[in-house]
Amino acid sequence: MAARLEQERANAMRAGTATDAEARPLEVLVVLGAGHLKGVREQLEAAPAEEPSARIAALDETPPPSLLRRALPWLIAALIVAGFVVGFVRNPELGVSLLGDWVIINGGLAALGAAAALAHPLTILGSFVAAPITSLNPTIGAGFVAAGLELWLRKPKVGDFEQLRRDVTVVRGWWRNRVARTLLVFVFATLGSALGTYLGGARIFGRLFG
Repeated sequence: MAARLEQERANAMRAGTATDAEARPLEVLVVLGAGHLKGVREQLEAAPAEEPSARIAALDETPPPSLLRRALPWLIAALIVAGFVVGFVRNPELGVSLLGDWVIINGGLAALGAAAALAHPLTILGSFVAAPITSLNPTIGAGFVAAGLELWLRKPKVGDFEQLRRDVTVVRGWWRNRVARTLLVFVFATLGSALGTYLGGARIFGRLFG
């Protein structure tokens, strides 16, 4: 009987005459991990407090970032700029020296990150130039600049996309595949610039107030 009903439902679906309710299967097999059984049982036994669609919509919502998280990059940039201002007010030579420290530390670590990803030499140079500037502008990061340069200088080929799934399963493949290597350039340059921001900032304020 059940087999005949399933066959009739399948015929109706192929003919396009089945409704949504009729198109649903009679039985559904769900595989759950042991750790989820208790919670699922409680949800099934409890009376629904709201429509399932509303609950699903609530789960799909992404909470906005906290005010501190949004303001922190701007606060760090403002403190660095304030350090430059204090240095120039005290002594123009000190201000220039602080700028030099900032460029060398921030740009150098970003360039080192790009070099660790075996980026193109011009990408490494671009990372060195961009990092001290982008670190004071939270709307863009050095990693974006480095990855953009790498894509422009070493455009991925069709074979890189075809081999991507295989190459990322081995360490060497990340550097061999141009698509994966661009991601490494982005990550390493970003990490280098972020580290350079904190070390460079510490260097500036250490010289001003140390």
